[in-house]
Amino acid sequence: MASVSELMGAIRPTALQLPKPGGTAAQPAPVATRPDLAAGEQITRVGGGVSAPSVIYKRDPEYTEEARKAKLSGTVLLSVVVDTEGTARNIQVVRTLGLGLDQKAIDAVSQWRFKPGKKDGEPVNVRATIEVNFKLLLDPPQQ
Repeated sequence: MASVSELMGAIRPTALQLPKPGGTAAQPAPVATRPDLAAGEQITRVGGGVSAPSVIYKRDPEYTEEARKAKLSGTVLLSVVVDTEGTARNIQVVRTLGLGLDQKAIDAVSQWRFKPGKKDGEPVNVRATIEVNFKLLLDPPQQ
């Protein structure tokens, strides 16, 4: 596994603000996502009696060789639906980092497990945003 100095997966159950069409923001590259929820499955947002999901298992993403050579660091922002089983579904890139790190973030988050959000004590599908931070550790100086 490639070394990753730090991974901070912050779940932010806030509404997403996507770039407006025709804007100057870079559009995320198309990447594979987990399947959508089945037709008719309801997706809720945190608030109004709905609790946020919480991470109970995290897998660190790997760096791509290309990103490592470029010494690229930064954050990939993902939109996910945490389903009633605690699995991230419908994973989409909201803010891209590039050089293959978007896909590495998706690969890692798709393996995370969550305590699902709840409404009235029952698990519900909750939309959330997740920040996956990539930061390389520099080799310590040789003595």
